[in-house]
Amino acid sequence: MGFLAPEMLWFLLAIPVLSFVASYAQRQRKARLEAFAHRDTWSVLSPHVSTHRRFHKGLFLLLALAFSIIAAARPYWGTRERELRRRGIDIIVALDVSRSMTAADLPPSRLETARNLVREVVRSFPGQRVALMPFAGDAFVQCPLTGDYGIFLNALRKATPATIGTPGTDVALAIETATKAFKRSSQGSRVLLLVTDGEDHSGKVEAAAKEAADAGIAVYSIGIGSTEGALLRGERGAVLEDESGVKVVSRLDAETLRMIATTTGGGAYTLEPGKRFDIGPLIGSLDSLQKGELTASRRIVREERFQWPLAAALLLLILEALLGERRPVRRQTFLPEGVAA
Repeated sequence: MGFLAPEMLWFLLAIPVLSFVASYAQRQRKARLEAFAHRDTWSVLSPHVSTHRRFHKGLFLLLALAFSIIAAARPYWGTRERELRRRGIDIIVALDVSRSMTAADLPPSRLETARNLVREVVRSFPGQRVALMPFAGDAFVQCPLTGDYGIFLNALRKATPATIGTPGTDVALAIETATKAFKRSSQGSRVLLLVTDGEDHSGKVEAAAKEAADAGIAVYSIGIGSTEGALLRGERGAVLEDESGVKVVSRLDAETLRMIATTTGGGAYTLEPGKRFDIGPLIGSLDSLQKGELTASRRIVREERFQWPLAAALLLLILEALLGERRPVRRQTFLPEGVAA
């Protein structure tokens, strides 16, 4: 036998304190009666009051309190096998780690802002299986679908532009890679959370979006950056220029991201400079998706027995309420003179 909430047992220390208080109050009552009248006259002044009944009523209350505390401590003995089923959706987070995500229009950078946003989404929508797929000119699943958020967040922290050696931004390849990953290991509803500035250099996004839609994958895009654009800088802070000497400006392509979301039945959101991003609509939309059974396992659990002390406490409270403080009055029948009983 044990207790799942043993700290509640400390409240049992209040029982002797309450007993002392009740005993002290009883002595004070007797002292006031003795000051008012002699002990021999008590039975005349209050002939129906029973000190024994008062004692038992107080005892019932204290015992009921003690059993209630024991029930709150959640006693258990014995074990049983229980099947645990968890339902949810599968989410692959496609995180753009291309050089354009180093732009500082969302300080300290688009990539760091994106990572913080993904952390907030995952923590606000627990119970799902999540995977991380960084992409740039190439894409790969760095963290497979898992319910262990510690593993996922550790992989998210390590996702940098150095993770993908191929330069560029191939959104179409990211969608295709996620589609293949879902076909291999997906169990619940399929969601691709595409976090990027939307700049695609492949020209195959529409075809990839249709393929994802045919596979039952809903793409929810979060556009990171500004439509006005931001200058890209190198590792030493110098502004990058193309082969013609023109400064490289990276702009948010919100239209492409909206097209992807519309094609797959997902949703499109943007996180722009100077604007607050509310994840509530995104979480609400994800939560409305049909949940699938992600895991089913059997576990040995302790058998709680709080019902027994709780039932004893309720019984004692009922007895206390039914037990009065006065003795039952015997009815006397008076007969007229000359009439035999």
